[in-house]
Amino acid sequence: MKWHCYQLMNFYAQVHILFVHIQYALYAEELNYHEWSKEKLQYFAYTIKLKIWNSKNSNFYDFINGRETSIRELRRAGWKQSDGWMKLMKVDKSLKPIYLKFYINNKDYIDNSYLNSQFYSVFARYM
Repeated sequence: MKWHCYQLMNFYAQVHILFVHIQYALYAEELNYHEWSKEKLQYFAYTIKLKIWNSKNSNFYDFINGRETSIRELRRAGWKQSDGWMKLMKVDKSLKPIYLKFYINNKDYIDNSYLNSQFYSVFARYM
């Protein structure tokens, strides 16, 4: 049980840090900070398209490397990305059909999540 709790905490910490980094990179690009450009942000967008997005199931993998988890509490966690990843639609318009398809196929799941208002606010802003 102790190891299981550690895995959960570690997962959520990594996810939060990655979201913060993506959000920072988006702000830095908006402010023309020399370290970040649309070309560099495109690498994050490629990660969504080539690793995280599961087009066969119209869903997102749980992990950034395209894997699913066996931990029940973390299953289907890959879509909880509105703080960072979804905002990349601003940089890469080809992400819009991915998020639209995800929304169409998972509307009930999103509606029943406590994160639905966050998802919808980002979705509406960047679609």
